Amino acid sequence: MREITVRNYLVEQVELRNGLCELHTAPGQRGVPDCLVTWPFGDMELVETKTKNGRLSGAQKRDHARRKKLNVRVYVLWSKEQVDRYVWPYDSELRK
Repeated sequence: MREITVRNYLVEQVELRNGLCELHTAPGQRGVPDCLVTWPFGDMELVETKTKNGRLSGAQKRDHARRKKLNVRVYVLWSKEQVDRYVWPYDSELRK
């Protein structure tokens, strides 16, 4: 499975739950997470998608650690199954 497959599945599942999942870029800065996820009620999180055999670069590890020190939620999702677990708390949005 390719990383884009996991990312597209994440976008689909977030949007099914009335959230937004946008590609996140920061020109000139390496290692930023792939996606900015905005949930109903204003929760925002950063998500990095990888394949099962993928790995985080040193720049990604440093960036994620720096953000976590600032109390920013950063997730790394390696499969569709992990995407399912990530979106599970927002399943109640599907019933609206």
